[in-house]
Amino acid sequence: MRNIEISQVTGEQIGGVPSVGDLGIETRSNARYYYTSPLGVHVHDDKIEQAERIGRLVVERQRRVVLGESIEIASRCVGKFLVKEDVFEELRRSRTLRDRIEAAIPTPHTIRGELEEPQKVWLLIAAVNSSSRRLHESSKDMMRRVNIDRRFEHITPQARVASVRSQGFAFIDEIRVRDIPAIYNLWGTTFGWDEQGIRNRAQNIHVQKEEQPSRKSSWFSGVVDPSGRIAALAVAERLDIPLGYDLGTLSLVESTEWRGRDDVRNLGLVSASVTYLHAQVIRDLSVLSTPPLIFAETNYMSRAYRVGFASGMDVPPRKVRGLSIPQILEQNVEVGDGYEPIGLRDFMVMYLPPEAYTQLYSTQAVRTITGRSEI
Repeated sequence: MRNIEISQVTGEQIGGVPSVGDLGIETRSNARYYYTSPLGVHVHDDKIEQAERIGRLVVERQRRVVLGESIEIASRCVGKFLVKEDVFEELRRSRTLRDRIEAAIPTPHTIRGELEEPQKVWLLIAAVNSSSRRLHESSKDMMRRVNIDRRFEHITPQARVASVRSQGFAFIDEIRVRDIPAIYNLWGTTFGWDEQGIRNRAQNIHVQKEEQPSRKSSWFSGVVDPSGRIAALAVAERLDIPLGYDLGTLSLVESTEWRGRDDVRNLGLVSASVTYLHAQVIRDLSVLSTPPLIFAETNYMSRAYRVGFASGMDVPPRKVRGLSIPQILEQNVEVGDGYEPIGLRDFMVMYLPPEAYTQLYSTQAVRTITGRSEI
């Protein structure tokens, strides 16, 4: 099967369902349940332990017999929690919970600990998988490969965008009606979108352009070739999660659906599209008292994390308070990426670190990158 250029997927796209999700419990494709805690920053691991028990019961018992065959209704339960940093010490001491932690991302927020010292707030992702969801490659091998592929970019994201423009390509921040069939060709088989879902997303983005930028929850980035055709694209989605303790909310922004046309590969167009996307988000949310947390779930099989690195992203720390964290979402969702074996994929979690905001996405850099929509 042909290895098409895929750079990032999360797969919540049946008809255009948001990837970042919502607070509370959701059912998702590929036999999954998701829970995003609305309870604010957790200062102990008790609620996480409770959610783990429920997830384990769901995975063990959610089966039906159809025509004599046992069918899994839920084989993966994922929980997202905001926690203060010393909760990782409790997780490390728990034989059950420490093996459930797949990823953790530092947020821009802090909270006072028990001794009143400020502690960083983290977004924790834990999961329970059934035995049927087996890794194609060990997590250690995946981490080793990503570390090898991590490289210092010789070109900044801003310079990459400038280079793409110099080759005659242009950037757009809305989904044009005439582009919907082309976008469907890129997103349909790969991510599971249908044309109505794309139309809905186009309308949502168009309406939001009339709102105050700080209220936006959806963004689009497209690279258009000299003939006017979509060459690469990406979207971002925002979810505000309450922090509690009168701390306001965390603006969590997922960068997703990274895709490029096969006939314009190796021109840096997907990386440029993602850079243009992130610059839009940073520009629009610059009035917030605390910057957003921009993250991505990148398909390991297609080496999508390379695009993340090129746009200034990084893999979060793999050890926090003595707890080892793979930063891999195991067997998370199916992707039509052209690789064998067909089926579920593992995803490397990435985020835009604080230094990227100052070194790569400064106010002047963002202004230069975004400019105005060019078509």
